[in-house]
Amino acid sequence: QLADYIKSQSGLDIAGNDGVMADVVESLMAAIYLDAGLDAARAFLHRHWPLNSRADAQNEKDAKSKLQEWSLQHGLGLPVYRQLAKSGPDHAPQMTYEVKIEGYDAVVATAGSRKIAEQTAAASLLELLQERTSGS
Repeated sequence: QLADYIKSQSGLDIAGNDGVMADVVESLMAAIYLDAGLDAARAFLHRHWPLNSRADAQNEKDAKSKLQEWSLQHGLGLPVYRQLAKSGPDHAPQMTYEVKIEGYDAVVATAGSRKIAEQTAAASLLELLQERTSGS
C-alpha cells in the first residue's frame, strides 16, 4: 500500500486521510511525468487505477445523488446533512456528519473529510431504506 512508503510524524494516519493521500498520488504522478514523460505517467495511472471505461466512470452516481433521487421519488423531500462533530488536528481531522430524511432515523458517519463522511452516511441510509422498502 502506498501509505506504507510515506514518512510522517508519529500518530498521523496517512492511509485514512484522503487529502494527504491525494497529495501523495499527485506528487508521485508529477514525478513520473517529469522523469519519464506523459506516456509513462498515463501507463502507471491506468495500471494502478484502472477504469472499465470512461462512460462507466461518468455514469456512476455517488451515494448522495442516489439518496436524493430515492428521497424525491418517494415524495420525502431532500436529505438534510448536518455536522455533528469535528476533532483532531487540521492536517488529520475526523468529521462526523448525519443525514436525515423526513420520517426516518438519521444515520451518522465519521471520516477524514466532510465529503467522505456525507457520502458514507448517504450510502448507509440508502441501503437501509432500500432494505426496508423492498420488504427484506
